Amino acid sequence: MAEWFFPMTLLPGVGLLIMSTSNLSMGLSAEITALLKESDSNPIIIKRKIKQLSRLNLSLTAFYVSSATLVIAGILGGASQASNKFEFWSELALWFSIVCIFVALILLMVYSALAVKIKQ
Repeated sequence: MAEWFFPMTLLPGVGLLIMSTSNLSMGLSAEITALLKESDSNPIIIKRKIKQLSRLNLSLTAFYVSSATLVIAGILGGASQASNKFEFWSELALWFSIVCIFVALILLMVYSALAVKIKQ
């Protein structure tokens, strides 16, 4: 799979995931700020929401790492077109980025499940 364009075709999807996760993060941050300003807010809920924000930030980090390794995989895939010297590294970067996407999606699923639990 030394084609350089395959990792590049995944980048827009990861970009959309980054954008939506960033929007979730900003909304949650605003919600935490509002809760902190209230005098009668529950500190347990605030702690849970801060943990949620931490999960979202980990997810964003995994998406960013994935984006960077997709670009690296594309560059190495293009370089391996001339010689098969970089083909192994290109595939390794591609698989690493896919694992990062999977980890980030798992974190988002945990976030979603716990968000419903906190609202209840």
